[in-house]
Amino acid sequence: FDVSMVCTGVPFAVQIVAAAATASTNCNFDRRIGRNTPPRLHRALGCARHTRRTPGEAVGRHVCWNSLDGRDGTSERSAVRELHRQARMPKSERVQVGLLSLCGVPISQWRDAVRLAAKMTTERLYVYVGRDLDATQPDSSWLRTLALLFNALVDDAPLLDLVPLFHAAGWCGPQVASLDSVQVLLHLGENDNTVLALQADRGSAGLAPLPVIQLPRSSESLPLASSPPPLTSPPSAQTDDAAPSVAPARAFEHVAVGGTFDRLHAGHRILLAAAALWCKGTLYVGIAADALLAKKVHAHLIQPYEERAAAAAAFLKSVRPSLEVRHGALVDPTEPPLASTMAEMQALVISHETTAGAAAINAYRAGKGFAALELVTVDLIGAASQTPDAEKLSSTALRQNDAANNAL
Repeated sequence: FDVSMVCTGVPFAVQIVAAAATASTNCNFDRRIGRNTPPRLHRALGCARHTRRTPGEAVGRHVCWNSLDGRDGTSERSAVRELHRQARMPKSERVQVGLLSLCGVPISQWRDAVRLAAKMTTERLYVYVGRDLDATQPDSSWLRTLALLFNALVDDAPLLDLVPLFHAAGWCGPQVASLDSVQVLLHLGENDNTVLALQADRGSAGLAPLPVIQLPRSSESLPLASSPPPLTSPPSAQTDDAAPSVAPARAFEHVAVGGTFDRLHAGHRILLAAAALWCKGTLYVGIAADALLAKKVHAHLIQPYEERAAAAAAFLKSVRPSLEVRHGALVDPTEPPLASTMAEMQALVISHETTAGAAAINAYRAGKGFAALELVTVDLIGAASQTPDAEKLSSTALRQNDAANNAL
C-alpha cells in the first residue's frame, strides 16, 4: 500500500464517510464506505469494519497521534514515523505539498505544528491562518506571526517553501481549498469545522477531497489570543536586547524590497512575505546582479540571477496572487536604488540588519524633496537577538555547508 493509494483512493473514501456521517447519526461504518471496500482501505482510515461513528468523527481522524510524549527531537521523529505509518506513507515518500490549517488553534501550538508539518513535506507547505488575524489591513501582529512561522523552520527545514495564507491577502476558504497541488491536509483537531469546510469547498470546485492527518499537540496550551504574542526570535533564544518588529497599520500601492535571495530560505521568505502583505499594488524587487556577488564566500555556488529572481517572484505571487511584481538587477552599489529615486514609492521592507541602509535611502529622498518611506521591519530568523550584527540563518552559511558536503 504505497503513497499513491493515500493520495487517490483514501480521499474519495473520506469524502463518502463525511457525507454519510452527516446524514445519519448512527449507522454502520462499513455501509458508509461501501461493502466492497478492501480491508486495507479500512485499515488506512484507521477504522475497523462495523465500527459505529458519530457525525464527522471519521473525517480528519483517520490518521492521528493524540499527543507528543516529549518536546525533544526524538519524540518528534517518532511521531512523524508513526503518522507516516498510519497513512501508509514511507518516510522516503513524504508528500511534496501539504496544507496546514491553524484556524482556531491556540497560538502556543503553532510552532510545534509547523515544525512537525515541515518534517512531513519536501517542497511546499501552505499554512492557513484564516481569520485568526481578522483584519483588513496589516499591523505588527502579522510580523510576529511571520516570525513565529519561519523561525519554526530553522532547525529542520530552513529551505522549505512555507507559504502563509492570510485572509486579507485573498486567501478565503474557497481559494485555499482550490489549491490543486496540495496532497494532504494537516490539522491539530481544534479546527475540525475548518477541515470539513475545506473539503466541502473542494467538492464544489470539482476537486477530490484530501487525505487528512491530525498532528500531535504539544503539552502546553494557552487560550487563543486575538493576535500572536510578541516574538522577535526563536522562543528558546529570546534576549532582552531584542528590538520589536514594527510596521505601519496599512498596505501601500508602491513598495520596495531588496536582497540577494540566493537559496531562498526562511530568512528571505519572511522578508518577501511581509513585502507581499504590505503591498496591495506594485512591488519593486531589487536583486543583486551576479557581478555584484563575485567576491562572496563560495561565489561559484550562488544561483544565477535569473533563477534567484524567478524564485522570489513566484514566492511573492503565492503569498498574494493579485500582486504585481517588478524585479530588476542591482548592478552598481554606488548608484541609488529605485526606492531612493522614485517619488511615488511609499514603503520599504527591511530587516533589523538593514536599518542603516533604510536611513540612508530616506536621507537621499529628503534631499530630493520626496516623502520619507514608511518602514516595515521584519525579524532576523534564527537569531539570538535582533541587533544588526546578530548571527542568523544566512545563504552564506548554507553555501558553506554545501561546500563542505561536496568536499566529502
